[in-house]
Amino acid sequence: IKIGEVEFQIFRKTKRCAATEVNPQNGKRDINLPVYSLLGGKQKKIKAYGTYQPRHHDPEGYVEESEEIKNLNLKAYKIHPGPMETKKTISMIEKVRKNLGEGFDLMLDPNNSYDLKKSIEVGESLDENDFFWFEDPVPWNDLKSIEKIYSKIKTPLAMSDQVDFNFKEIQKYIKNIYPQILRGTTRKLGITGLMKACAVAESKNKLCEIGTGGNIFFNMANIHVTSSIHNCIFYEYWMPTSSADFATIEKIDLDIYGNVSALEKPGLGITLDENWINDNIVDRIKIY
Repeated sequence: IKIGEVEFQIFRKTKRCAATEVNPQNGKRDINLPVYSLLGGKQKKIKAYGTYQPRHHDPEGYVEESEEIKNLNLKAYKIHPGPMETKKTISMIEKVRKNLGEGFDLMLDPNNSYDLKKSIEVGESLDENDFFWFEDPVPWNDLKSIEKIYSKIKTPLAMSDQVDFNFKEIQKYIKNIYPQILRGTTRKLGITGLMKACAVAESKNKLCEIGTGGNIFFNMANIHVTSSIHNCIFYEYWMPTSSADFATIEKIDLDIYGNVSALEKPGLGITLDENWINDNIVDRIKIY
């Protein structure tokens, strides 16, 4: 179909996986517009929060990590505390807040590793230290514990980044006030699925905070989706960035205020780095 100077291609109905939908060439080849424009959005500054995998066993390690985050001009920090015991975790929460000050947005994500008792004890410390959200304290399908945690703490619950929490699983959450924040990413849902998930969340006055895509293609797709919705505040700036920013000429860069933005070029706005790809080939196969 051709409308003015814009050509749309119609494909037969098919099931598309996230990886095929987030194709850096699609918008560039077919319509010559950035993805956010196709989604009805506009370029905007998105506040990034810095985060690492769990890599410390004591509070001081996270204080040092928080200082690194601050030195990048980031204004938000999500902590992955790992298996650290409850008393150390609470001490770490207090020390990180003291180091970064009141104006810094903080989140905690123990990756579903807590039981109900630890979730409440740590959650009370998050309340006292004004954390922005408490992510995945218990398994996403432990609905009774989630309800109990919600009744005991004020810090909003954010769920879930787990691989088996997809679009259809959202229905388990939309009937209740809790969790107050849903999670999603194009890595699991694709662009279309993530847009739908964010719309469902918005219909229930919930945020839909978008998590890491794991590589620059999904991460840039996440930025384009965030530029097209109204209920996502942050971009997850996973560190070290070298783990995701490879195989393309463009990178996802922070501005001086700790924000990221979608590129204005067509499609996702990124170009494959053929030299890097050729230099990193480990094997070639033929498909017959």
